Amino acid sequence: MYIGIDIGGSGIDAGLFRRDGSLAARARADVAPGMGRDGIVRDMLSALRGLISRAGVRSEGVLGIGVGVPGAFDGASGEILHTPNLPLDGLNLARELAGDFSAPVALENDANCAALGELRAPGRETVTDMVFVTIGTGIGGGIIAGGTIYRGAGSAAGEIGHMVIVHGGRPCPCGRLGCWERYASASALASSAAGVCAKGGGGAMLRLCGGDMASITAKTPFDAAKRGDAPSMRLIDEYISYLACGMTNLVNIFQPQLICIGGGVSREPDEWLLDPLRETMHREAYSRPGGRVGVEKTRFARDAGIIGAAALFFE
Repeated sequence: MYIGIDIGGSGIDAGLFRRDGSLAARARADVAPGMGRDGIVRDMLSALRGLISRAGVRSEGVLGIGVGVPGAFDGASGEILHTPNLPLDGLNLARELAGDFSAPVALENDANCAALGELRAPGRETVTDMVFVTIGTGIGGGIIAGGTIYRGAGSAAGEIGHMVIVHGGRPCPCGRLGCWERYASASALASSAAGVCAKGGGGAMLRLCGGDMASITAKTPFDAAKRGDAPSMRLIDEYISYLACGMTNLVNIFQPQLICIGGGVSREPDEWLLDPLRETMHREAYSRPGGRVGVEKTRFARDAGIIGAAALFFE
């Protein structure tokens, strides 16, 4: 069997997979705010031991361990170099896992793993070129070209959230101004919603979050807009336009068969997200009117990362 691990800011998910790619068991280790590296590693190893124990598998029966890392890493040594949202800098994950498993360990970008996982969804057998877009605190991307992960010359391709869509726009932690994720991420939408409320125009959104602006999320303006609130509807229209701008750029650059969207925002109904998004993209894409690119939501949601991580081996 094979293990796929997806390291996230709030938890580490792991799955045990059979040779045919089917999921035999899954486990999760939560990451509490302020948790140190030693605690994270301890809880991760405990979850992995429980995973194989419940499945009745000996550690020697694990043939490969794939890990999706939310940051920079050295694939040759198995060392995590930098994870912006977790204290894992300098952790040699391959060495840590070697105490329990003799299997080889492969590290990969977490968005690339999710893209590889989504590629395995039923009905996508003929898809060879796809861009996976995950919308969360930022915007991450995984690019599949010719059926394999496109990593670029420096193995760091896919930072799609940091293409500029507004020259001289909002400052981004990466150092640039006007990055796509500063306008179209879930956190950007929540921030814009809070800004509307601060100016006195977000009464419906404030009521939904009990008057606490700190509780506003990306879901709040969507929920208020569904109730007919005009300021929220305008905010969602603006958000979709920013999202479509970046998506259309991806179409014009890569001309993929499919763009797959993940993250919490992807759970919104099609009439509020995919339908207006597709309409704008199909109108603005350079290749119009032919060769329309498919735009779909994630099929595997939280499991895409662990499926893709394990697929680094079982393919």
